[in-house]
Amino acid sequence: MFTEEVRLVEAGDAYVDRGSNPDSWIVGNNFIQLSLAITSDRLLTIQQISSAQSGHAWLSTALADIGVNIAGVPRTLGTRDFKFDGETGSPRESGVELALRFRNDEQHVRVTRHFATYPGNPVIESWTTYESLDGRAIQIRDLKAFDVALRSGSVRWSTGLQVPPDQGGSFTMMSTDLASPLDIGASGRATESAVPWFTLDDGSGEAFFGGLLWPGAWTGHLQRDGDGVRAAFGLTSFSTTVSGMPLDTPHAYIGAVNGSTTSVGGAMGAFVDNAVRHGRAYSPLVTYNTWFTYGTAIDESSMLHEMDAAADLGVELFVVDAGWYKAGNDPGDFTTGIGVWEADTDRFPSGLGALSDHAHALGMKFGIWVEPERVDLRTVGRAGLARERWLAMQGGRYDPSKTNAQADSAQICLASAEARDWVLAKLTALIDTAHPDYLKWDNNFWVNCSRAGHGHDREDGNFAHVSALEQILATLRQRYPDLLIENCSGGGNRLEPSMLAFSDISWMDDRSLPASHVRHNLEGLSTLMPPSTLLSFVFGNEWAGGETAGDLPLALRSRMPGILGATWRSDELDDESRQGIRREIATYKALRDGYPDRAGRLLSPQVDESSSGWDVLQQTSASTGRSLIFAFENAGADDTTTVHPTGLQADTLYEVVSVDAGSLGRATGDELMASGIRVSRSGSRAHILEVRPSASFDGER
Repeated sequence: MFTEEVRLVEAGDAYVDRGSNPDSWIVGNNFIQLSLAITSDRLLTIQQISSAQSGHAWLSTALADIGVNIAGVPRTLGTRDFKFDGETGSPRESGVELALRFRNDEQHVRVTRHFATYPGNPVIESWTTYESLDGRAIQIRDLKAFDVALRSGSVRWSTGLQVPPDQGGSFTMMSTDLASPLDIGASGRATESAVPWFTLDDGSGEAFFGGLLWPGAWTGHLQRDGDGVRAAFGLTSFSTTVSGMPLDTPHAYIGAVNGSTTSVGGAMGAFVDNAVRHGRAYSPLVTYNTWFTYGTAIDESSMLHEMDAAADLGVELFVVDAGWYKAGNDPGDFTTGIGVWEADTDRFPSGLGALSDHAHALGMKFGIWVEPERVDLRTVGRAGLARERWLAMQGGRYDPSKTNAQADSAQICLASAEARDWVLAKLTALIDTAHPDYLKWDNNFWVNCSRAGHGHDREDGNFAHVSALEQILATLRQRYPDLLIENCSGGGNRLEPSMLAFSDISWMDDRSLPASHVRHNLEGLSTLMPPSTLLSFVFGNEWAGGETAGDLPLALRSRMPGILGATWRSDELDDESRQGIRREIATYKALRDGYPDRAGRLLSPQVDESSSGWDVLQQTSASTGRSLIFAFENAGADDTTTVHPTGLQADTLYEVVSVDAGSLGRATGDELMASGIRVSRSGSRAHILEVRPSASFDGER
């Protein structure tokens, strides 16, 4: 017998309904709908994912929801192996959540599938909870996140930080028609070789996307499936144990947008704001960092001098990078002394707190570099410092590429409760002494620990360490709610959205030259990550030669689609450069403050170092309706280009303003999208345009 749909919970336009058919549910909002049902053969099935406004259906066929592997036996939810144990529709922070519970009495385990969504955001979030019903240890394998059969289309995905140039290079958007299956993933940190997400374009003008919220190892598999595409993501090929405490798998997300009105970047930005950061504002401060200029050759007097100079130029955050502890004699050696956690009193006689006080007196925030997950092996065993038993090993070695005698540093396995407590104690003591506003959290070495005695099994050292890392960061966030944290992992080795729950800034790449490489990374990442979190540096006076020769604005504006950072010796800047830097920093601040929630959409091919045309990136603020257009001339580019913005309101009158030339006139959104905006070579090769809503078109300009 069919019944009426029943609203279980709602928040704004987000809702969870019990369906009109028995054991069926709908999770959605005004933009997306996910329908599930337990079928007549008692199998939990995803019936359809659809765009709510157009009715566009994304699944080519209904599929059983993810399988689970308990004690080495693959099982499906809702069959004879599992009994349906009830539903709960409940509020979830700013959204709503459906929880479907299943139990297996033979294995004494409960498995709960969670589905959540948020008002005004075309994304569905999902995850799974495993719970031992009587406290006995249960082995689970293959933590699958989603497995869906989609409509036919072309797939786009992004390479990771460590991909060599002959295979695409870092953070390059790739496209495939899946003539051959695509396997992507990471065995260590999430974004070493690929970013954990994909998009699918089926030619309808709409786009589907999905991915994982997880900074550790993962797998993704996409292949042709009849007339469609099969997409499966998760954490496979390992096992872990659940006993006393329930275990939550990493969260996944799927979404769908109408490309003419909303970009994938806009949808992901809103999702990160609501589901990951829970409304916490971004802090894209103009940042000075010491590393690429000074290395570890820093002391109190040089830092005080650079602080004065940085403040004079308009810098808002001064970060002392590696070397504040008793480092080695080589300025490039940031390993010697790591893990001592004490400032070098010979070079910093007044302590780090004095530097913090000086920065604050100048109106700047103060930051310091830390690498809590790694220690200098020469410090291990000293009184109050790391114990050898805490160190991660893979195959009996601290570093699989070296003998233990050859290794100079090792990773601390955070899965060890004793080690985790020590790291947290050292961090809090440093913060309470130095009073930083900002931590640059680095991670320059990684192994998947297989060592016994750390609270994990041989196969789940990666999962256990990453889970423990999140615990530490969550504790810091709770204890120091105003502390800004930079997610740096030898560059962007774990640069994905879930880290923004704990951090605020994402360092993309230690390779911050040439300027076109920085733009390449920004253009590849800003369709997934909020641009206001993506940090890169202007180097020294790079405009004195090379790609940006004679064009200081090009050097600085190439970083402005993200967070503007700098690393230089102020004494090497001439007066003309200082004046230009002040002017460009003021431009950045004005643009940043007018676009608090900007999201990216690439309007040209992604730039690389051999590009000979223009590269163009549009960033739009959903809250203001304004768009920024960054247009850059590369070597051999034509004198002019026509830029066609997207996502504008057809009947709204917009004013187009150049940061260099002022107002360029007004036109409706329809006119601008159809006819475009002509950009001509004049002055700098970096052009920034604002497209500002003026009024609804009434026939007058």
